[in-house]
Amino acid sequence: MAEKDIYIGLAWRALSAGDAAVNNSAHEYGGFLAYHAFESTGGALCRSRGVEYPRNHNRKINAFLTQANRNRIGRQVAATAIRIASIRNECLYPIPQPGGSHIHPKDQLSATNVRTMLRRTRGIVRMVSRLL
Repeated sequence: MAEKDIYIGLAWRALSAGDAAVNNSAHEYGGFLAYHAFESTGGALCRSRGVEYPRNHNRKINAFLTQANRNRIGRQVAATAIRIASIRNECLYPIPQPGGSHIHPKDQLSATNVRTMLRRTRGIVRMVSRLL
């Protein structure tokens, strides 16, 4: 199977798992899976254009944005990247607070916010799927 096809398949599976996580009261994992779907979609686009896809998270997003701009979906990808790339760690780890306390990831983002991220990411996956 072509690498681009594996990446886009991973994106669709991550979205499906993200929906299941939200529906099972684990929306913080749904948020991470939205990010993972977004990142995998970048891999699909980059690899379909013969561009190496880096392992570093920031470099992945930058490579995705570069290819998205070249394929006339840059504005949509950039808008989603701004919202989704910054929440990756907030979905996985306790968030330190002044005074030594921490916030649980489930309390950092609402289920509604995660559903919105999943929906936006699904739109990006559809756009990229049409370009493959």
